[in-house]
Amino acid sequence: MTCPGPPTMDISTEANPARRRITVVTVVLNQVETIERTLSSVIEQDYPDLEYLVIDGGSTDGTLDVIRRHKSGITQWISGKDGGPYGAMNKGAAMASGEWVAFMNGGDVYVQPDAISRAFAASASARLSNMAVSVRLIVSLLW
Repeated sequence: MTCPGPPTMDISTEANPARRRITVVTVVLNQVETIERTLSSVIEQDYPDLEYLVIDGGSTDGTLDVIRRHKSGITQWISGKDGGPYGAMNKGAAMASGEWVAFMNGGDVYVQPDAISRAFAASASARLSNMAVSVRLIVSLLW
């Protein structure tokens, strides 16, 4: 008796265009000094179907002004009490419409504007690793 391996997913746009959307969620609270770099690094990504959500925990230091300046590159943003960073992450995950969700905390940056494109091109050509599929399935079960 053989045991089948974990399920695989074809994320190539030719095979299943609906699976190509990626959501990036940035959670932030009072990080006026670092949030601009984070926002810019996500907005400048060349990935063709990127949803960008920003969850602010009620900043009072000017962070909201920076977010507002970048609102044209943000799909949706909200600000208010959220129960801390994990509460904000849960809120962002619940709002996400992407097949995949990446979390970028305030202060994090993508070093290259093609970082997401290259990551998913590598995944598509090499098929997703068993670990990536398992993690995605576990996250799916939690929501």
